[in-house]
Amino acid sequence: MENDSFTVEEEMEELNTSRQIGEEGPSERPKKKPTERRAKVWDHFTLYTDTNGKTREKCKYYEKNYAAHSSKNGTSTLNSHLRICKNHPQNTQVGNNHTITSYCQNETAEREAFSSLKIDSETVRKALVRMIIIDDLPFKFVENEGFKHFVSTTSPHFMIPSRSTITRDCYNLFFDEKNKLKTYFRTSGQRFSLTTDTWTSNRRLTYFCLTGQYIDEHWKLHKVILKFIPCPSHKGDEVGLLIEKCLLDWGIDKVFAITVDNTSSNDTTIAYLKRRFVSWGTAILGAKFLHMRCVAHIINLVVKDGLKDLNDSIERVQTVVRYVRQSPVRLKKFKDYAVEEKVESKKSLSLDVPTRWYSIYIMLQTAVIFQGVFERYELSDAEFRVGKLASSQTNYD
Repeated sequence: MENDSFTVEEEMEELNTSRQIGEEGPSERPKKKPTERRAKVWDHFTLYTDTNGKTREKCKYYEKNYAAHSSKNGTSTLNSHLRICKNHPQNTQVGNNHTITSYCQNETAEREAFSSLKIDSETVRKALVRMIIIDDLPFKFVENEGFKHFVSTTSPHFMIPSRSTITRDCYNLFFDEKNKLKTYFRTSGQRFSLTTDTWTSNRRLTYFCLTGQYIDEHWKLHKVILKFIPCPSHKGDEVGLLIEKCLLDWGIDKVFAITVDNTSSNDTTIAYLKRRFVSWGTAILGAKFLHMRCVAHIINLVVKDGLKDLNDSIERVQTVVRYVRQSPVRLKKFKDYAVEEKVESKKSLSLDVPTRWYSIYIMLQTAVIFQGVFERYELSDAEFRVGKLASSQTNYD
């Protein structure tokens, strides 16, 4: 019995020992190894811990970091960054197909990359206004379907303004730039040279334009249109008063010289401005050399006077050129004859412009090239008056 009792007690002790071992067993098992990150995108980022104790990933090519928890954050943001990273080797490599577009796998990935970009709408809107002004585009350009599609592709988050908004923005930009120039003119102390002219349009409306030229502190020449408005008349005193008001509006009181053409009304304008500048105390040598006569206008007068002896010949050339250009059918016939006469010049017939004296030379030069075509045209058109031109035996050279 004692042996049996000993045996039972021994077995109970062994059973308790095995239970204790069983309870302590799971805590003594080795911990599971962390899962290895297999995505290739991790090769382009460096793991670190920020000041708050959070784990983050930093791009190896650009100063950009993201949350690094693989299960919570994933890799979509990291992949989007690599597609647009400017310093990434595959995006900057020249001569290969490793560009931003080819790096994206499909169109959806491209849109995700663009949508992750932050766009400053105010900056884009100002750039749009400048583009319309510089390229001389109509305000309704922003409502064109092609432009809307372009913006939706490149900047889907940008809200395109209406034509009315763009009109106001252009108007506001004008005043912003004008105020900047006013501030510069008042503080720089630059002297201005002015150029002014008035003319009458075909609708009998008189316009006035005042242009200022100045040299900045870097010795760079600048030209600014100070005024462009309808003018009540060409009278000298009224033009002088208009120039004075414009200069006061811009804060310009130091004028070096004023260039005008040789009309008698401009003498009155200059006399008026001389008195004003002297009273301001900003005139140089009492404004003695303020008046500068336009060289181009003087040359124009000289050329017109020299062409008086050739007026008859010039008028004949003007007549035949105008006759051909008046009708598309005549002009096409003239071009067909030019092909038959084997005229290789690509120039076209041109008429002179009264306000551009050099246009007479261009008209005569072109007429000499097509002289044989004029003679052929005369044979097929009874109304063509080239006979006068041929009979005069004008020397076009």
